[in-house]
Amino acid sequence: MRRARLTPFFLFCLTISRPLGAQFQASGELGVSRVKQAAIPVSNAPTFAATIDGIFPRALIRTTGLISHADVDRWTAQGAASATLVGPIEHRVRWDLSGAVSGFAQTGAQ
Repeated sequence: MRRARLTPFFLFCLTISRPLGAQFQASGELGVSRVKQAAIPVSNAPTFAATIDGIFPRALIRTTGLISHADVDRWTAQGAASATLVGPIEHRVRWDLSGAVSGFAQTGAQ
């Protein structure tokens, strides 16, 4: 009877795993900043930022974004994305193709 209890654990230990084709990582941040600019009243601005990374055998993708709320009518947002694709290592000629894009937006600007 005691041997039968160990069988599922033993079979679990013998399973073969294979590596995944891609890995993803996500992170986020919360914060508060004090906004002090000329001709604008001083205010506290809660912020939220997020980053997502994707790592593939021959490629890398990274996206990041930030949102900030300064006042009742004032929001700002910014984001960026970049990607890289590399050629196979076995080839004599090696190449790399990369690109990036970014943006910024705001509401309630004076």
